[in-house]
Amino acid sequence: MTFDASTFEVWGALANGAAVVVCTDERPSFEDLARHVERHGVTVAFFTTALFHQLAGRRSRIFAPLRTVIVGGEAMSAHHARAVLRAFPWLELVNGYGPTEATTFTTTHRVTDADCDGQVPIGRPVAGAAVHLLDATGRPVRDGAQGELWIGGSRLAHGYTGQPELTAERFVQHPELGRLYRTGDLVSRRPDGLLDYHGRTDDQVKIRGFRIEPAEIEHALRERPEVADAAVTVHRPSPDDARLAAFVVAASGPVPRPEALRERLATVLPAHLVPDEVRLVDALPLTPSGKVDRRALTDLVTTDAPGAPAGPLGPLEEAVAEIWSRSLGREVARADADFLALGGHSLLALAVTDDLREEPRCRADPRRLLRRPHGGGTRRAGRAGPARRAQRSAPRRPGGHRCPLTPPPRRRSRRNCCAGRAPAPPAPLPPLRPSATGPRRSPTPSAGCG
Repeated sequence: MTFDASTFEVWGALANGAAVVVCTDERPSFEDLARHVERHGVTVAFFTTALFHQLAGRRSRIFAPLRTVIVGGEAMSAHHARAVLRAFPWLELVNGYGPTEATTFTTTHRVTDADCDGQVPIGRPVAGAAVHLLDATGRPVRDGAQGELWIGGSRLAHGYTGQPELTAERFVQHPELGRLYRTGDLVSRRPDGLLDYHGRTDDQVKIRGFRIEPAEIEHALRERPEVADAAVTVHRPSPDDARLAAFVVAASGPVPRPEALRERLATVLPAHLVPDEVRLVDALPLTPSGKVDRRALTDLVTTDAPGAPAGPLGPLEEAVAEIWSRSLGREVARADADFLALGGHSLLALAVTDDLREEPRCRADPRRLLRRPHGGGTRRAGRAGPARRAQRSAPRRPGGHRCPLTPPPRRRSRRNCCAGRAPAPPAPLPPLRPSATGPRRSPTPSAGCG
């Protein structure tokens, strides 16, 4: 409930006569999420962009019962949007954009198959929001030109609690347009009024829905006495995945261990700011102008650091290593490889778990993978036979007896999805209305997976 989109998920549903479904599992797998949606008859869901891309890439059956899917947090992939729309043609897919400072969403766009021929637009302003595309002097830019997006209207926050300087910097009184929030996002407007997102005016990035300032992480690293210099960059092993990589130049004296640096950062930074990988380098590469060459740093991420020779892998270890390699975007050749140290994170753990469950010799749990991220932990988890695996993974009824994981009617739907045949669409429902007045239909479950 600490995610800013929870305000939209909870109050948007309740104010329109819908019911809210909360998934209480600590670390649900993709399969757990799908069962949860089916069990409660959820028809509307919000997914962060990173999660949507993972689900779309697997053509998860989670989309089958849904009527509307809202996606936000990062730029939407046209490839994944088209795949979902064609596999589930009844689905209403909405691309949402907006910072927390403007109450979750500022613009939205209902995505069509035609939108996926190019960049998916972020749409038009929602009620209570006004958008202005301004140049460096604060003047409006022409249609088609890029400008910084400023937001006005009743959706604006009052400011940042206890941070008057930052509030004054980001919330500005424009001489002609009134009080505006400066987003730092570069946007252009099409002739029909649709907006396109083009990136940032600064170094800020978004990873798995979180805003990240690399300079903040670099400062925390330089505060360590064993660190002489540091740089942080974003590594994208695939269009669906973005990870933080930190490069550290050690100070004179004992050389710090990357794992120890990550652990120390975790004590002073929020979890989403802790780099997925820390690598020691002799010096930071520089551009001809003397700035850190971040592109050269990104190229270093895909090069494995030298280490002790790897021993031969057994058949089960090879299966696990292949799945890890595919998800991590790098070769995994050691039985003692550390999933987190290689750049793994909670969302990738869901993907790996989903793939491991297709391997008949493995039993996987995302919680176990994150608690015991070494290959040996996954290997030991695979020793149970299929019958014993199924018995252990089945939930218990109140009386203590095991019950099936999935109701039988849904198993047929899942096979149809996996075989390439579209499942039957859910029963049509009248659209949700933003107005709080007027007649309401029976409560429709809504779920968020932000």
